[in-house]
Amino acid sequence: MSGRSAGGNSFIWCFMHLFGCLRFAKSNSMSNVDDFITNLPAHERRIMEVLRGLVLDNLPDVRERLSYGVPFYYLRHRLCYLWPASVKGSGAREGVVMGFVRGHLLSNEDGLLHLGKRKEVSNVVFTDVRQIDREALVKCLLEAAIVDMY
Repeated sequence: MSGRSAGGNSFIWCFMHLFGCLRFAKSNSMSNVDDFITNLPAHERRIMEVLRGLVLDNLPDVRERLSYGVPFYYLRHRLCYLWPASVKGSGAREGVVMGFVRGHLLSNEDGLLHLGKRKEVSNVVFTDVRQIDREALVKCLLEAAIVDMY
């Protein structure tokens, strides 16, 4: 007989074995944003790289992590996110959605952001890198960082 006895111990052994397998699977999953972006379709990957660069270059203190399966950016609170259409829940048929969590508080003087039927989160959908208005987007990012202080 192996070291496992009948009864309760076999349950514990099965549980520990299953837990070990789950832990192993989790550690081998996409654990960072670089892996996430690398595994996107090429057209979304290019858009994500530009948008991510704008966020990281203009908000040096921002923290980046996967949340809801997509990259979110934080200062004191959730600031914005990048949600490719290929990831369920984006609401877009193609491209990448850039959302601002407290977008309803932004001036949106360039008219870049859309609230739609939402009360707080505003977003813009980019289907091509050439659509990205870097100047307007940087204004939104900087304003969102100011709003995030309060």
